[in-house]
Amino acid sequence: MTDLVVTRLATTPIKGLRMNERDEIALGPAGVAGDRAFFLVDVEDRIRSVTLVGALVRMRADYDPASSRLTVVAGDGSEHAGDVRLGEAVTGLDFGGGPRPGREVLGAWSALFSEAAGESLRLVKVDDAAVGTDVAPVTLLGEGSLAELERRSGLGPIDPRRFRMLIQFASDEPRVEETWEGREIAVGEARLRVGGTVPRCAATTRHPEQGDRDAPIVRAIRDYRGVQETGLGRGVPFGVYAEVLRGGRVRVGDRIDAG
Repeated sequence: MTDLVVTRLATTPIKGLRMNERDEIALGPAGVAGDRAFFLVDVEDRIRSVTLVGALVRMRADYDPASSRLTVVAGDGSEHAGDVRLGEAVTGLDFGGGPRPGREVLGAWSALFSEAAGESLRLVKVDDAAVGTDVAPVTLLGEGSLAELERRSGLGPIDPRRFRMLIQFASDEPRVEETWEGREIAVGEARLRVGGTVPRCAATTRHPEQGDRDAPIVRAIRDYRGVQETGLGRGVPFGVYAEVLRGGRVRVGDRIDAG
């Protein structure tokens, strides 16, 4: 049996942009500091992400919460950096219509993202770190689940970056992470309580670097799993949410102790 070992860690400061792979992360009550600290809204304050705007994954960002310094690398490789200055209050509306309060980030950021997306967008910083996540600040996906999807779908190798998870780990057993619901697990120095499954959306159908729709991932999962209750209502489940009970460092190569 394969040891349960962390194989990938990934975050992004701006919801919808390309994920940044990390060798280690520091988990606190709200997850990783700076992860999903910003989001983009359209003219009606609806949150825009890679689900609807594939061009966003051609961009990547880095953010230092201590200095409030944001850096964005655009799809053409140009780098844009500056201090985060906040303006008026904005309440972004997520995909279910729920409110995500924040404040607009002043400067040239909105113009940068609007040009890339081909529509008017504003960059918003969340008021509360917990606002940037859908249900819980941690998500986990076992490689056994990914292997099962590849086998059942016939799609061949599937890039795990499509699922935009915080923690990926080695496993043989498909969906082993779902058997941990309600349990406490240790990951590196941190201790987590595992929650419900993550409902998958059309973001998974997009190439994780180019943003083109190139694989019917949601349909492939639904074909063998159907629609179920998840941690965010009814949906097509893949991976799980978790909350942080005790913070600490998590590194690639750390073991997961599920008891």
